[in-house]
Amino acid sequence: MVKHFVAGEPVAQPRPRAVSIGGRTRVYNPSTAKKWKLLVGSEVLQEFGRHGQTRMMGAVSLRLEFFLKRPKSHFGTGKNQDTLKASAPEYCTKKPDLDNIVKAVLDALTNHGIWKDDSQVVQLLVLKRWADGCDNGVYIEIEEK
Repeated sequence: MVKHFVAGEPVAQPRPRAVSIGGRTRVYNPSTAKKWKLLVGSEVLQEFGRHGQTRMMGAVSLRLEFFLKRPKSHFGTGKNQDTLKASAPEYCTKKPDLDNIVKAVLDALTNHGIWKDDSQVVQLLVLKRWADGCDNGVYIEIEEK
């Protein structure tokens, strides 16, 4: 099993876009998640190397726990600027959507050769929570079944 925390602001996998140029349609993927995916993939690949892991060929169990920064509106003002308001929500229901940040991580791990294809993931546990008392980022646990 490989466990690793990647610090940074989780970014969602953007939807493919289409543009028409000179009567021809071209489909492309926006690069808004490129840096995040590169960071996740390269850090997990380094962690794999530290554990002597190679590409996973069988079924994979994956646990992802995303930590997102709370907006300033969840905190008081003045001397209470570090105090969470009673009205601040317990659950992180803001963007990015959970399925889209998961897709970005799956793509990153596939592109960095952690496994051959993300279809190998047969078990997936995903959480999205506030980064209260910790850094923004994603905690990743990968285990070959």
